[in-house]
Amino acid sequence: LEIRAENLQLSRLEPWLGSRTPGGTLSALFAVQGPVSAPDIVGSAEVVSPRFDGFALDQLRASSIRITSSRIEIPDILLTAAGYQATASASVPWNWSMLAVPNDEPIHLSVDLSAQSLAILNVLGPMVDTAKTTGTASEAWFRLDGTLLDPELSGSVKVTKGTVALTGFSSTFDNVNVDLAFVADRLVVNAMSATSSMGGSLYVVPGGYITAGILGPSEINLQVVADRLRLAERNALGLREDVTTQVDAGLSVTGPLAAPMVADRAVDSVPGGITLSNARLAFQMASKGTLWQAAPFINPAFNVSLRLGDDVVVSPPSMSLTVTGGGTLTGTLAQPVVRRLELNVLSGDIGLATARLRVIPGGHIYITYAPPAPPDIQVDLQATTSVFAIN
Repeated sequence: LEIRAENLQLSRLEPWLGSRTPGGTLSALFAVQGPVSAPDIVGSAEVVSPRFDGFALDQLRASSIRITSSRIEIPDILLTAAGYQATASASVPWNWSMLAVPNDEPIHLSVDLSAQSLAILNVLGPMVDTAKTTGTASEAWFRLDGTLLDPELSGSVKVTKGTVALTGFSSTFDNVNVDLAFVADRLVVNAMSATSSMGGSLYVVPGGYITAGILGPSEINLQVVADRLRLAERNALGLREDVTTQVDAGLSVTGPLAAPMVADRAVDSVPGGITLSNARLAFQMASKGTLWQAAPFINPAFNVSLRLGDDVVVSPPSMSLTVTGGGTLTGTLAQPVVRRLELNVLSGDIGLATARLRVIPGGHIYITYAPPAPPDIQVDLQATTSVFAIN
C-alpha cells in the first residue's frame, strides 16, 4: 500500500493526539506492508511551518523514516528557521496498539547547531541585526537518551567573544560569553555575560536554568543584572525616539519558556526593577510604535518598576526638561504597556515660535502608552518668560 499526503494540516489530528498536537502542513510519501495491527512503514516527510509547545520553525524535512513494529527510526532530519539549519536524528519507541510513544522504553534524540553564526538569534526575535552580529557558537549540541520517564540529557552551548547587535541600536553587545550545560533535566547557566560598546555590563547570575520539558512545557528561572549598562538607540520602538541612557536593573525571568514573566528582583547591590540615569530621551508624537511586525518567538510578559535616576533629560518636541519619577512596565514584549509614568520636572525650557519659556520646578508630566492606542501625554507645567518693549 502506498500512502501520499499533500498539504495536510497537522492540527486536524488533535482528536487522536490530544492538546499537544503539533502544528504545520505535512507532505509525505509512505510505503506500507505487513500486518494491519503492526505494519512496517518506510518513507519520507516534510513539514512546513512546524509548531510544537510554543516552538516554531520554517521547515522540518526527514528524507528517510522507518516505522517498525516497535520503533520509529529517523536517521537524518533537517531543521530550517530564518535561513539557518540544524541537523538531528531520532530513534523512538513505538506502540501500534496504543498509537503512542511508550514512556519506559529507550529513546535517542540528537541535535547539532555547532559552528552556527550568532545571527541565528534572529530566529528568536526579529530585533537582531544580522549584518552587525558576529561570532559563532563553538559548541551547540543536545542529546536525549534513556526513557521519557527517566531521561538522560547531555549537551553544551559555548560562545566566546561574540558581538550581538539589535536593530535600531548604535550600541552593541560585545564580549558575549556563554557557557551552558545540561545537569539532569536542566540546561544550567554556568556563565552568560556581555558588555556594551559604550560601557557597562549585562549578565545572568550563574545557576539559572531552563528545564527541558520532556513530558511537559519547558520552564525558565533566571536572574538578570544590568550594571551601569550604556545603551543608545534611534527609532527602535517606532516612536521616532532618540535615546542614550545608562541602565541599572535587577530582574527575574520565570515561567514557561515561550512566555515567561519578567519582574523586579534585587540582585547583589542592584535593586529590583529598571533605573535609567545619565539619559537623554528625545521623542516625537508618532501615532503608534512598530517594535514588532509579528509576535516574537519568545514573548515575555512584564511587571517591572521603572525609575528615573540622576541627570535624566526628556525632550519632547520643542522642550528640554530635567526630570525624576517612575512608573510600571506591563504588557508583553510584542505589546508593551506603560501605565501612567509620572515625571517630576526639576528644570527645563520650552521653545515657542517667538519666545523661550523657563519651566518652574515642581511641574508634572504623565505618560501612558497602551497599544494600539497612541501614547497619551498630559502636561501640568508652569513657565515664565521675559518681554521687552521699546517705545
